[in-house]
Amino acid sequence: MRKIPSRQVIVALIIAVLFFLLSIIVPNVVTTQLKSLATNTTRHVTTVPAASTVLNFGADCSTDAALSCFIQQTTTHLERTLRTSSTDNKKEVDLHVEERFIADAIDRNAKPIELIQVSDYLRLIRHSTYPVIDQISSIEVHAPSMGVSFSTGDFTRGGLQYFFPFNTERRSFDFFDVLAQTSTPLDYVENIDGVYEFSQTVAPVDLTKAATRSFTHPEDISDDPSNTPTINDLTESQRAVVDAMHISGTAARFYPEGGSENVILKPYYTVDRRIWVEPKSGVIVNQQEKIFIFYARNPAEALETARVGQDEYRTILATTSQWDAQTQQEAWAQAQPVVQTLRNLQIFAFIAQLIAGFFILVALRQYLKNR
Repeated sequence: MRKIPSRQVIVALIIAVLFFLLSIIVPNVVTTQLKSLATNTTRHVTTVPAASTVLNFGADCSTDAALSCFIQQTTTHLERTLRTSSTDNKKEVDLHVEERFIADAIDRNAKPIELIQVSDYLRLIRHSTYPVIDQISSIEVHAPSMGVSFSTGDFTRGGLQYFFPFNTERRSFDFFDVLAQTSTPLDYVENIDGVYEFSQTVAPVDLTKAATRSFTHPEDISDDPSNTPTINDLTESQRAVVDAMHISGTAARFYPEGGSENVILKPYYTVDRRIWVEPKSGVIVNQQEKIFIFYARNPAEALETARVGQDEYRTILATTSQWDAQTQQEAWAQAQPVVQTLRNLQIFAFIAQLIAGFFILVALRQYLKNR
């Protein structure tokens, strides 16, 4: 007749099972909570004032002066505010971003002016930080010096932007650019002391086409790119916005060797972007952008101008934007608790499994003793 295990053996096995389950359940529950973007938060991003080249049509120049007369040296910086709020769906979060790119004291009254203003609304999946696959995002961009002013209406957005996923992988991600109005790859570069560096180069983008695209976004901006909208797809008021982005005049106004023939130029935008991410939390801890916006007659000229990296006669904005020390510190302050909690969970799971193993040995010893 088989002998029934003693009460001590059963109790020891129950305790072992409980601690083993705790070693799995507790880390999973806490990690699931950590993965989700927090709601009802506010975060500020500011960049270091940087030496910049800026086109200022308020400069003391005659209306028919060469464009170079309006190009000035100053400092610029970025101010960005990100606010999250809850939605009816607990798995999603609304994000509203207000961004101002400011030039310091370049007008006649020596007052700072806002070169670029952006209002960005989108809804994110909390655990992945990707936009929801629905028409719940819109962007307003105003850049008076470029003649840019557009509002997209609601559209479905693709790519990361302000946050990275929890436990970020070492791979390329699609990354959405507000001015380019499209997503392009952001590539993994290297691991620097536990921080992942990513980089992205946005080749010269015709901002008149970006504005046209902003007015006619399809349901999913990652749809077939062959369905490229044209100015003929726009309303009369939208065409007026795009037309205002062009600049024209004699070639001598825009080129040192230019003649008297009339030329029409469009604004182009390119950026080299570097982003540093604490991978366990997915928090961006630093960001740098080398921005160049300029006029060119066609894509070939734009590519050559971007390759040179500067132009004394057709620059709209040239600067390097870098998060300041306080912004970086605040980002790390957001990332570190997550990293520490994950470390504590590893320790907890290890200890819980040790305890489970100990009670299994106790049960085995008691069982053998009772045989």
